[in-house]
Amino acid sequence: MLIVITSEEFVEDEINIIKRLLKEGLTTLHVRKPFFSSEEMKRWLFNFHAEEHQQMMLHQHHFLAEDFQLKGIHLKEEHRKSIKGKEQDFLEKIKSQGWVLSTSFHELQEVENQTLFDYAFLSPVFTSISKHNYEGKKFSVQQNKRPVIALGGIKTENIEKAYQLGYQGVAVLGCVWHQENVITSFKNIKKEYKRVYQ
Repeated sequence: MLIVITSEEFVEDEINIIKRLLKEGLTTLHVRKPFFSSEEMKRWLFNFHAEEHQQMMLHQHHFLAEDFQLKGIHLKEEHRKSIKGKEQDFLEKIKSQGWVLSTSFHELQEVENQTLFDYAFLSPVFTSISKHNYEGKKFSVQQNKRPVIALGGIKTENIEKAYQLGYQGVAVLGCVWHQENVITSFKNIKKEYKRVYQ
């Protein structure tokens, strides 16, 4: 699984760039806009067609996933805490909507115990491109039974290493959005991802 996470900062022409990424074969876009109100998120989502919505995982304002028939939702740690003790009811609701459910962890022990989610991010695997002083820990997940996606410092040069560490895919942010040409950067990542994983 190759995932792109949106930038939380302003990106010029972002909507058209995302449409291009989806045309170039991106199948999962994580929409992470922590500073958006629900109204701003709604307006942002209105820029896309139904088939594009079906490739999107939403990090905030989860109720909009139903309104726009998105691919699924991503739970942060605070969301996981809010459903503690009610996991089964929550999961049944998610499945009844046909959504994919993901989350993220920062410790290997946490991800080893996860059973609720379709997949989980683990970070930082490598030293982050978008966050300063965020050192990579090179976690190995070869023994993990559920899909784990490598996040943190992913670039073309270390996708093969992520595969060797047992990850079922990679999620990228900085190596796409912090480059001069986002589309070219994505194409290079995708080419290396296909070489390693397929």
